[in-house]
Amino acid sequence: MRTLLWFIGLWLISLFVAYLVALSFADVFRAQEEFIAVQFLIVGYSLIATAIFGAVYAFARTTRPFAIAAALLVVVAVAGALVPTAYDAFHARSTDPWRGDLQKSAELLLELLAPIFVMVGVQWRWVRRRWLMKNGGKQPVRWPWWTTAAAVAVAVSPIGIAVTKSAIEYNATDFLRDLWVMTMAIAAAVAVVLGVAEFYIRARRIRAQSVTTPSGS
Repeated sequence: MRTLLWFIGLWLISLFVAYLVALSFADVFRAQEEFIAVQFLIVGYSLIATAIFGAVYAFARTTRPFAIAAALLVVVAVAGALVPTAYDAFHARSTDPWRGDLQKSAELLLELLAPIFVMVGVQWRWVRRRWLMKNGGKQPVRWPWWTTAAAVAVAVSPIGIAVTKSAIEYNATDFLRDLWVMTMAIAAAVAVVLGVAEFYIRARRIRAQSVTTPSGS
């Protein structure tokens, strides 16, 4: 019963964080009625993600299945968002005929996928942590969590979203668009370099620990 309540709490917290991210994007992008469909999809997908992580938590013998589940959830979300039928569902609720508008499509994808990515990341991190506490083990992870958290915080901040909007917004009179695109590219490159560096440091630390730890302990 305690585990069930914990998962319900995790679902509510991750949904709250995802909803805050979605609201930030919707506010900057000035979303209209299509945002109602986005909210429903985020709630539904958060329930699916919680159920999947709960099943993995019950049957996992190592922490690897949690990473696999998180990756699959992200891949399915991206694939599902790109299916034309999903666009039709959004279009039915929208007063803006953006079907052929690449900019609006990109904004809507960000409104949907960014909160889902954050939600999956939150659930993955804390379910894995609880599993390790339950099994009395400690398995260091190579994933660059600090870089990921910092990059996400910048990307979903009002400034980060505004820069993203300026980069994807096409206007013949906007001569600063190339500057915003370059800014995004540089920021992404810096995040990748820092992520690779953190991954390398974590991997070396794990190898060092495996060498210094006696094989029978």
